[in-house]
Amino acid sequence: MTQIATVWDISRYEKWIRVSQINLTLFDTAGSTTYLLNIVLFMPFGFLLPTIWPQFRKMKNTVCAGFFFSLAIELNQLLNNRITDIDDLFTNTLGAIIGYVLYRVLFKMICKREGKKLDTNSSLVIKYEAVFCLVCSFVGAMLIYHPALFGRPVIL
Repeated sequence: MTQIATVWDISRYEKWIRVSQINLTLFDTAGSTTYLLNIVLFMPFGFLLPTIWPQFRKMKNTVCAGFFFSLAIELNQLLNNRITDIDDLFTNTLGAIIGYVLYRVLFKMICKREGKKLDTNSSLVIKYEAVFCLVCSFVGAMLIYHPALFGRPVIL
């Protein structure tokens, strides 16, 4: 869970990004529980993307989406005085991969049992719906949210 940085968070600090907030050493800080929880947290991401949107039924697309969504979270943490950790990026992406593998296993079992193949054709709107929703969530929370107006921070 992390708070989305807002324009008000960014304006509170003299420097936007501080080197002391960045950890680029893999498996250096957190314990195994943190790694496991990060993996579990992103498994639904890897499972639900291909379930909902056909363009994510290729592993490459789902893994890239998991990686870039996790990267967006980590870079966002730099803007609200939190620590950005390479471990989180790695374990979140691994969680998306495991979620995708679970999707493929279940999908194959269901298709075998039902004897069907899922139609992967979709309109342009549906094709980019996932990206649109994620970008709007981040940008909307970053530009519109202010603690004095809404009280509590936006948590992801």
